[in-house]
Amino acid sequence: MGETRLFCRERKGYSAFMADIFISHARTDRDTVQKLASALEADNFSIWWDQNLESGAEFSADIERELNAAKAVIVCWSKDSIKSQWVKDEATIAVSTDKLKTISLDGTKPPIGYMQYHSLDMSGWKGGRDETVYTELRHAVSTHLDVAGAKQATPAHQTSSRSSSVNFADPKIWGAALAGIVMLLAAVLFGGNFFRGDGGDKITADATVSRDNTIAVLAFTDMSPAGDQEYFSDGISEELLNVLARTQGLEVAGRTSSFSFKGENRDLREIGEILNVSHILEGSVRKAGDKVRITAQLINASNGFHLWSGTYDRELTDIFAVQDEIARAILTEMSPFLPMGADAATNLKPVARTEISAYELYLLARERMTQDGDKAAYEQARSLLDDAIAIDPDYALALAWRAYAESMLSEAMYGVGDTPAAISMPIIKSFADRAIAADSNSAEALFALSMYFAMIHLTGNYEYLDKAIDAQEKALAIRPNFPQLQNDLGFGYRLRGETKKALAMFESAIAHDPGLHDVNTQIVAIYKLLGRFDAAQSSLDRWKRIRPDLYVSDAMRLFLLYGQGQLAEAWRESERLLEQTDSVPRRIELYRATTRFYLHDSDWLTNNSGGGFKAFGALLDGDLASAAKMVSDATSARRDPMTAFRFYIPIMYAVRDYEAIITYYENYLKTPEALITSTAACDCMLAYLIAALKTTGHADYADAMKAWALTAERDRELFRQSPSFFAKEAGRAALNEDFDLAKKHYTRAMDLGWRDPLFIHQDYWIELPDDPAFDALYARMTTLINVERAALSMAPL
Repeated sequence: MGETRLFCRERKGYSAFMADIFISHARTDRDTVQKLASALEADNFSIWWDQNLESGAEFSADIERELNAAKAVIVCWSKDSIKSQWVKDEATIAVSTDKLKTISLDGTKPPIGYMQYHSLDMSGWKGGRDETVYTELRHAVSTHLDVAGAKQATPAHQTSSRSSSVNFADPKIWGAALAGIVMLLAAVLFGGNFFRGDGGDKITADATVSRDNTIAVLAFTDMSPAGDQEYFSDGISEELLNVLARTQGLEVAGRTSSFSFKGENRDLREIGEILNVSHILEGSVRKAGDKVRITAQLINASNGFHLWSGTYDRELTDIFAVQDEIARAILTEMSPFLPMGADAATNLKPVARTEISAYELYLLARERMTQDGDKAAYEQARSLLDDAIAIDPDYALALAWRAYAESMLSEAMYGVGDTPAAISMPIIKSFADRAIAADSNSAEALFALSMYFAMIHLTGNYEYLDKAIDAQEKALAIRPNFPQLQNDLGFGYRLRGETKKALAMFESAIAHDPGLHDVNTQIVAIYKLLGRFDAAQSSLDRWKRIRPDLYVSDAMRLFLLYGQGQLAEAWRESERLLEQTDSVPRRIELYRATTRFYLHDSDWLTNNSGGGFKAFGALLDGDLASAAKMVSDATSARRDPMTAFRFYIPIMYAVRDYEAIITYYENYLKTPEALITSTAACDCMLAYLIAALKTTGHADYADAMKAWALTAERDRELFRQSPSFFAKEAGRAALNEDFDLAKKHYTRAMDLGWRDPLFIHQDYWIELPDDPAFDALYARMTTLINVERAALSMAPL
């Protein structure tokens, strides 16, 4: 940092604090600016400009007073200065106080946000005071100074300005300004999951959402001297986003998507197009000791024009008030196309206060969870949140996210840790209860409670799924703009078999936060489940455009390839991805093992995989006893329905251990309804377990078949392109002994890309009659798999 250096060259007859003109520029342009300053001084203007401040210097008190007192600020745009946040900050201050005059030293156009201000092209100026371009500048400055002098003589009550003019000496204004910024920014942060806001009541504004009512809050730039306050500037940005997200009728882009452009010199119009928003809020934060300066500006994303800007210098203890002030200014500015926006600004609920030290620890913990998201990051976040809670035991946000961190450090299938659920669950419940007690209207607290219920559900207590969904629906009513919550609620609907509601929730979440990791993986998974492969790929392409640094969007392409039967291409793509990393991410390991299973590669599965895939390797190799022992000995094979239906039940059916399957059903599923919904979220074959019910004469067989039929008919149109749906339907037809319909469904499934090596092994599959038509289907599956094997130079089956 430190491209701009400000220095007062005192001219005879002028006070050091009474300069007419303040010049802002990049250090690389010093020689040109020196000529300009000399010319202006020769024309009897007093000048402040770059001379000899050290790199990274903070605004000193006298320089700040001079910038505020100057009658005009000349901003010198160049190829270097348009990249300088310092220059942009000074330009923003000039805009907010109606002092801005801009020139271009080398023909460079002003950056986005300043294009509406006329910029005089001085790239051809040779330094002469009689040259036309200089006389134009001198005239413009003289006219401005004359007008400024007249304004100074006008009583304050007769003046007005669309921009905010800041009185740095007024502590009341300082406090109000800082609180407004932090609140809006903190709501965005969560996302690496998405950040959840402060749990306040939403602001009502009777408006139908249109694109004019959309905004993205970009990560504010850390301009602190040491450059070590990024967590704080990010936190400010998140809090601002939260405030705006509570306004009904205003659509706010999620934190993950907005923050994905951090550190990039991207055209704001391009960012607006990618995020599909009409407005962008950007700014910077300078924090030094117990002082902070926050600069914010609202940009029209379609043309890059400034709509509003403000600069706030405050004591750090006033930070919450600044958030409120900035949010009010934004809502007021957007009120022409956001009905009731002005009223919403007036009735804005203040952000919850806490000790500033607890707040900083909270922001640092959120950064750890958001930026990294691995086990070590969550462990650090847990410790930081514990420290914050020690300072303020009733800090609802810290309590809620402490519960979330504990859930992520558990052995749950969505987690990144290995803490047993029996240890994690009481801790999660304790922090969630404390968060709700501290703020009963906290969406974050209810979200934390839903994580507890979801974990109980995933341990086999399926009645808790409804409780998890109920808590999430209540939280969403409090905070409609909460993409991570929408994502988790969508997954809850999916687990409950409500695929249409799940899809709608995922699509809403991704519309708010198209860069959010969790919802991207979920929407691609559900599109694959539905057979909507083009929509899934389009979603991945958009995600890649927002987050080109993430490997996951490339990895999930493997998921789509093998889902369409393109096994060889999926394997080659996985090899390409491995060349780009030193370690093998867990997701790629899973996709590679799945691809090798579909290729009927028992040797690879036996030697290169573990768990259920290793057991499948033994099964495909004909070692049924070893396969059964592996899944029987591993409690993780029955830990949740998805895992059980993928590995445990098919293998136990292959060895015809019906008793083990029935025991699993009675201990974990218990009802036909739970049985049907348990496979709704995966491509698992339901027929194995129901075939075991039929073979053993179980009392629930008939009801299970009825429940299956009702679900299939309800979802038929939605799943009309789904390979796995037709494979399941073939199994249902076979159990109903409608074998002609079973043949049609198996054919349709293979046409759509279904590949399953177990289908080749008649002894492993559900019982089908001896029939040449079925023999032809077995042969076709073998041929389809062999085509893919041949493409990889593998021997045919």
